[in-house]
This record gives sequence, C-alpha cells and structure tokens, in this order.
Amino acid sequence: MLGKNKVKVLAVFGADNFNTNIIGQSHSGRSKRLSSIVSIFKEINPQKVLYIPTKGINAVLGGILNELKIKRTMIVPFPGYADTLPRIQRLLVREAWDDKYASAFFLEDKEIEADFVTRSRLLKQATWHLISQSDAALVLHGKSHSTHLDEMFSLLEKNQTPTYVFNYDDIN
Repeated sequence: MLGKNKVKVLAVFGADNFNTNIIGQSHSGRSKRLSSIVSIFKEINPQKVLYIPTKGINAVLGGILNELKIKRTMIVPFPGYADTLPRIQRLLVREAWDDKYASAFFLEDKEIEADFVTRSRLLKQATWHLISQSDAALVLHGKSHSTHLDEMFSLLEKNQTPTYVFNYDDIN
C-alpha cells in the first residue's frame, strides 16, 4: 500500500492535456478519472501537496485537495502567471487559492515580462523548487507527454525522488 509510510510533502506534476471542460468529453469517463485520482491521494496520504497551477490536471487539483482536506501550496512562478491559462482553468485556479487549505509561494514577487524565454526559465525554477522541497512526487499524465513533463521526469530521476506515476487515460 502506498500510504503506509506517510508522505509529508508530495510534489504533484500534471499533464496539460487533461480536459477540464465537460463539453466534448464523456462525463462518466471524466468522473472515473477524477475518482481514480482522488483514490491515489487517499492512498499516498500526504500531509501537504506542492504544485504549479498549470493548465490541465493541475487546474482541477485545488478542488480535489480541498475535498480531501489536504493542505497545499501553489508554487507560482510570478504574479499574473495564471492569467495566461484558458478562462475556465484560470477560474478553477483562482477558486483554489481562496480556500483555507491553500497558500501560495511566488518565485518572483513582482510582475515580469511574460515572454516565452522568461516563462520557461521560471517554470523550470518552480519545477526544481517543488522537487527540492518534497519527499516524493506524483506525476499525473495522459497518453501524450509535453516537453515540460519529460524534463520533469529527468529532474526527478536526477534527484532520485521517489515517484508515483499515474496515466489517467488508462481509466475507461
């Protein structure tokens, strides 16, 4: 059982291709995926979760963790970072910031120029921060991987971080 040795701090990384819209996706399929993710958190039983509020699965993570009453810290590369997310995901992230189990840590404390190179650099710094501050990691992904997810796998391996991996597309 995963939760036997309770994980104090769990870094969570998720793919950005998780469909957060109900339109265009089987409601029962999405519900099964979310239920499976909830079960994983119950099994790992972390005291605290760290994650970057990116699009996809991480946009719905706040709601899941709130339901489970798990404390969490969103590692935000810079103020305004979430403003670039699609509208519904931006709303989900903002809602997650507003509950009693949530806190945020900003790598940069001032607004910055949101060019691709700067965003990429700060996202890598945020990823490394999550890995260095956690006891273990959980990677939630679908069939396809992004470059960021592949780089994160490499960092986890390099740091020898115990890692749980869950492919939510394997759920029917």
